[in-house]
Order: sequence, then structure tokens, then C-alpha cells
Amino acid sequence: RAVMKGGGSKATESAVDWALWWLANHQEKDGHWDSGKYEGGGTPEVDSAATGSALLAFLGAGHTDRAGKWKTNVKTAVAWLVAAQRPDGSWDARNYANGICTMAMAEAAGMGCGGSDTKKSAELAVDYLLKEQNGSGCFDYTGPSARDDMSVTGWCVMGLKSAMLAGIREADIKAAFHKCGDFKKKKKGTDDNTSTSKGEAWYTPGSTGTGAAGGACQAIAMLVRQYLGWERTAPWLEAAADGQVAHIPAAYAGSDVYRIYYSFLTLFQQGGKHWTAWNDPVSKMVVAAQRQDGDFRGSWDKNGCHLDKGGRVMYTAFLCLSLEIYYRYKSVMK
Repeated sequence: RAVMKGGGSKATESAVDWALWWLANHQEKDGHWDSGKYEGGGTPEVDSAATGSALLAFLGAGHTDRAGKWKTNVKTAVAWLVAAQRPDGSWDARNYANGICTMAMAEAAGMGCGGSDTKKSAELAVDYLLKEQNGSGCFDYTGPSARDDMSVTGWCVMGLKSAMLAGIREADIKAAFHKCGDFKKKKKGTDDNTSTSKGEAWYTPGSTGTGAAGGACQAIAMLVRQYLGWERTAPWLEAAADGQVAHIPAAYAGSDVYRIYYSFLTLFQQGGKHWTAWNDPVSKMVVAAQRQDGDFRGSWDKNGCHLDKGGRVMYTAFLCLSLEIYYRYKSVMK
């Protein structure tokens, strides 16, 4: 019912099923995904992020370590992430992987996977991210620092949001969100919530980059503000949503899958005409690009975007998560 209500189809659900099939059949016996085997970076950072992303794809479709076709895959992935976590709560020196893995462990804990070990891992991960927050309220590759990065902030906020929904460190996370929201109100682009707002964001303050209309950081900034409780009718959000749908990718080749993932998330939350304009053409494009041949069946090829270091594993996980949007989160669906 959620698939049909949200604008999905039998085709999108079939694509999700095949994506999970590919991920399940290319997982290492110890529970992690080796990105290096599948055109990725193959570093500990990338493997941690790839494993967190793949785990999120299984959880997003309702699979746990006790229920579902892929319960063994979920169980071993959770166990590997628990074992790979450092004593300070991180998985890597940089917060891309830490944000993704925090999100995965928080959602696993919220769904009851792995018992007390998973919850302790999620709590430790949250404590680490909170200590990494910049004085400004945003996040950087490593922190605290004087550099504010919208892309890293997006992952850290998503990890903390999932933890808050799982009942972990709620008061501390709300305080961190409040600080982040106050900072965005002060910086050029995200400071303009007037009736003439252009919905601009930034990659780093003063550097628009992919914060421009149709960019990944514009979509990330939208999602962060929605998570912080902004009304969907806020002029800045409406203008940013206009910018996103004014730049709908026409073909998979050359499209930014990182942006596609965040645009699915934020435009689903935005609902209404913006979601309708985005969902139909982009979901069809994503389904059509999925490989249907041999051992590649269910996966997506790399296409030269910012996600390339993650290889086939992360491309497949991110696009699978995009097609799970119809039931993974609630939406206002105006």
C-alpha cells in the first residue's frame, strides 16, 4: 500500500528485490562488503561505508537478523560493524563512514537487531559524532574544526536522526540539531527565507558548489532542515524544491547518484507537486539502468559521479535505498 500511495510500482519493488539479491550474493563470509572486489576503493574507510550502506538497504526493506529472506546477511553485517568499530566509537578517521555506520547501527538497534551489543555500538557512535560537531553546529571530515562541510553534515545529521528515533541520546541530539539550524540561518544562501528566496545552499560557507539549484548539497541542506522541523511551506524549502525539479536528470550516464539519493529523500518529504515531478521520471530511469545480465544482475554500474570510490556495492545500495523511499520513511504527501 505504501508503494502505491507513494508513487512506486511493481517495477520499483522488483528492482529492490534484485538489488538485495546482488548485495546478498556478494557479501563476504565475515559479514562485510569488499568494495575493492567490485570496482571500489577497497580501503577500510570505503569498506565500512559500503557495509553500512548495504546493511541499511536490507533494513529499509524490513529485513532483520530474525525475519526476512536475508536475515543471515543482516546478522553477519551487524556483527562485522560491531567488531570493526573502534573503542572511541568511530569506524574511520573521517566522518563520511562514521555518519553512515552510525545510521546503520542506530536503525539496526531500533529494529532490535543484535541485542545489547548493537545498542551499545550505536550509543558509542552517537557519542563520538556529538564530540565531532564543530562549534558552529556543522561537521567536517574530522572535527571539531573551523571548516563546515554540508555533505559531511548531512551524513552526521542522518546518523543522529536515526539514533534519536531509536531512543538514543535524544536530548543531546536535539541540542546538536538546534545548534546546526542556527548556523544555517546565518550563512549566505541558507539565510534567505523570504518570499523571494532562491533556495540556495552551499558546499562550504561562501562556496556554493553543489548547493546551487539541482545540486547534491542543496538537496542535503533541504533534508537537514526538514529533519530540524521546518514546515514544508517555508519559502526557502519551496524555492530549493523548485531548484531540484528544474534539474531532473535525463539519463543515468553522467547523472550524480549521490544527488539522486538525497533528492529522493528530501522531495519525498516535501511531497506535493515537487515529489510528483521528480519520482516518475527518475524512478523509471533508475529501474531501466539496473543490470539484468549474469552475475551483475540487480546491481548498478558506476557512472563517474562522486560515489565512484564506493564502487558497485555503494551504487547498488544507494539506488536500492532510493527505491525503498515509499515505505522507508513517512511523508506529508501533500
